[in-house]
Amino acid sequence: MSQTSKDIIASCGICRQPANPVTDKTVTCSGGPGCGRCFHSFCADLNLTVWAALASDDGLRWFCADCRRHVETPKQESAEITLKDILVRIDRLEAKVDSRCAKCHDQLKSETSEKRDSDEQKRKQISVRGISVLEDVNEIKKGFNRHLHYTLVKDRNVATTRDYYFALAHTVKDHLVSRWIRTQQHYYERDPKRVYYLSLEYYMGRSLQNTMINLGIQTSCDEAMYQMGLDIEELEDLEEDAGLGNGGLGRLAACFLDSMATLGMPAYGYGIRYEYGIFAQKIKNGEQVEEPDDWLRYGNPWEKARPEYMIPIHFYGRVIDTPEGKKWVDTQTVFAMPYDNPIPGYGNNVVNTLRLWSAKSPVDFNLKFFNDGDYIQAVLDRNLAENISRVLYPNDNFFEGKELRLKQEYFMCAATLQDIVRRYKASKFGSRAAVRTSFDDFPNKVPSS
Repeated sequence: MSQTSKDIIASCGICRQPANPVTDKTVTCSGGPGCGRCFHSFCADLNLTVWAALASDDGLRWFCADCRRHVETPKQESAEITLKDILVRIDRLEAKVDSRCAKCHDQLKSETSEKRDSDEQKRKQISVRGISVLEDVNEIKKGFNRHLHYTLVKDRNVATTRDYYFALAHTVKDHLVSRWIRTQQHYYERDPKRVYYLSLEYYMGRSLQNTMINLGIQTSCDEAMYQMGLDIEELEDLEEDAGLGNGGLGRLAACFLDSMATLGMPAYGYGIRYEYGIFAQKIKNGEQVEEPDDWLRYGNPWEKARPEYMIPIHFYGRVIDTPEGKKWVDTQTVFAMPYDNPIPGYGNNVVNTLRLWSAKSPVDFNLKFFNDGDYIQAVLDRNLAENISRVLYPNDNFFEGKELRLKQEYFMCAATLQDIVRRYKASKFGSRAAVRTSFDDFPNKVPSS
């Protein structure tokens, strides 16, 4: 665009009076993701306001203005120096700023580091945004560094961007834990009727941003990462989409869980923890190629394994008559391992649970077959058992595929029903002992449909 700063009419956002001067020299870069965020934060640290952003042939150009009537600086007489200082710095930066947000961010931060040397200055700069934000920012930074060191066993010299994502995810999860526990305590103490939602798929998307929004800490996390020289958008992009579903049914199920948590309803979701989800699409030689979606390759910081609630599920076998009655024998047993995932409500401190079942073999490894040189048979039982939770919607164009789908449905329903009955029998939080022995009150605690 040919428009220049002379065409811009800048006014103060508080008094609406003309604010001058408007800088004619500004940072110009290619407008990559996050560059605007970097420059806005840069100006905010020096008590300036960005009034316009114009597109030009070589990228984006930002114009900032200073209204001295409403500039908050430690010393009022330094306002003129501050404005001149930024003009000089912008001249120096214009030829150096890279199109990528990370380099833009690092350059702007390094050029203004002397403006934020003391903790007192930092507190004054952030205080205009609210003392609560300041406290949250400091807490998030402490939690981030704690998880980076003690959970991931890394420091800033060797940590990767993915390590930073996991540190942030664990920090945000810390804000969930107490709410999660209190929610479950409340349900056990009040013993209300609970809603149980069963679905073979959940299209949950990414948890980091959704959790920050629902907890109301997105701004604090953004500011904390900025102060540490990190781009929160880059960290969010590293999260893998949960490979639990991909269609309308899965999206509907996820929306139901979010809505019930926001409404404060005592609800639980149940599904299968697929190891590979459905598939990852690749294009080779102009054709679609399906590859496994290994979404768990780096682990999932949001889930919590609950081996103490593992449930045996039986397949096949036969029924025989015994003096005690009929008995199911010669079965193939698969263990259902539960993994709990938090479902936070929006702004209400309620955190419900999505429990996903993973198929585990009672015998992971047959040492006898291995010593005999039959290495395939040594792990065959484990592979056959864990195939149940391997892939969402296996191909059912042949008999084995149809059988596997049926086993998935039975596996999920059998494990879920046993878990519901166990919870009904327990009367207090954390108890696994059967307290209720009668099912007369069962319809009042579990919906019939």
